Amino acid sequence: MSQKRVYFCAELFPPEIFLTDREVLHKLKTVVRCREEDKVILFNGKGKEAEYTVSFCSPRELALSFLRDLRRETAPSRSLVLAFPFLKESKTDLILQKATELGVSKLVPFIPFRNNNLSRPSANRYQRWEKIIIEACRQSLRLWVPELSQVCDFSRILERKEDLKLFADKEGDLITDLKVPGTERSIFFITGPEGGFNPQEKQEFKDKGFKPVSLGRNVLRAETAAIFMTGLVSYFYDKKG
Repeated sequence: MSQKRVYFCAELFPPEIFLTDREVLHKLKTVVRCREEDKVILFNGKGKEAEYTVSFCSPRELALSFLRDLRRETAPSRSLVLAFPFLKESKTDLILQKATELGVSKLVPFIPFRNNNLSRPSANRYQRWEKIIIEACRQSLRLWVPELSQVCDFSRILERKEDLKLFADKEGDLITDLKVPGTERSIFFITGPEGGFNPQEKQEFKDKGFKPVSLGRNVLRAETAAIFMTGLVSYFYDKKG
């Protein structure tokens, strides 16, 4: 059964909450079958989580009463920023979902040079993406919702100022072989479109201080590469502490 944990956008948790949003009501009443006196966990995406009890339930409203604070977590001291190519809808959705589950701090979709005729996503698309990210946080028990950037041009990527900048390259080093201190507080990493980066793009990265990182011998789909690199970087820095 799906966990009775939902997102609540607020800095503080009030004593009483009245939920009327259709999607939230559907989640609680139909999916996880909340009834009066059931316990519900709310998280605000900013490091706070609290437990409530259902005090009233009707077809159009759910009333919750505060029980206790649960987890509190300060903002992560290390920022992991993933840049990935703007792809077809289902592929982008998958990257957003899995990268969030793997602990990314910020998501930066970009338009590759070879696809610069792509139309920019609509406001409705961004809202849908935000919902996917929040749901991934709910499912993975994250307390902080990662930031989603607007889709940008590839040229903007080259000007990043993070402590460490990495790009996926079949000829690069393994991440465990990187000659870096491991104490960097901000890490920016980017994966390419189908076919990877071309020689000119790779040279531009190197000129701007990016380090190439290998994702293994196999040729990966663009969405697989983005998810896999997020896992590699997250695990590498988890071990560093």
